[in-house]
Amino acid sequence: MSLRIKTILAVLVTNCGILLSQQLPFSNQFLVNRQVLSPAFAGITGNFETFVSLQKNSMKFPGGPEYKSLYISGPVYGNMSLGASVSNNSVTIFNGVSGQLDYAYHLRVSDKQFIHFGLSIAYNENYIHLDYSQLQSLQ
Repeated sequence: MSLRIKTILAVLVTNCGILLSQQLPFSNQFLVNRQVLSPAFAGITGNFETFVSLQKNSMKFPGGPEYKSLYISGPVYGNMSLGASVSNNSVTIFNGVSGQLDYAYHLRVSDKQFIHFGLSIAYNENYIHLDYSQLQSLQ
């Protein structure tokens, strides 16, 4: 066997036991939407940006996860930027709604260096949604 095939087999054998799973919402894709990481990233590109995420239960499985979010940000005046986000998620009877307002100031230190300051205010609400008419029909 050649060295290439032996290397491929060694990589496949050693990587088999490293499989992890976690339920993360689509908004956690911070490589695309950096505003999720920090309010200092609001308006960092100098353009108005909008990110929309939608995760819908495609299999019509009752209680399947659903997630909706909207992120907007952009420059307002000079080095100041504003951003806002709204999201709604639902998994079985567990529901959540959140909203956030972001303020960012981008201070130029030199031609290629910046210091970004961010301030955020957020509202989060988590609740359990029980349909009592369905519960009473089970009794």
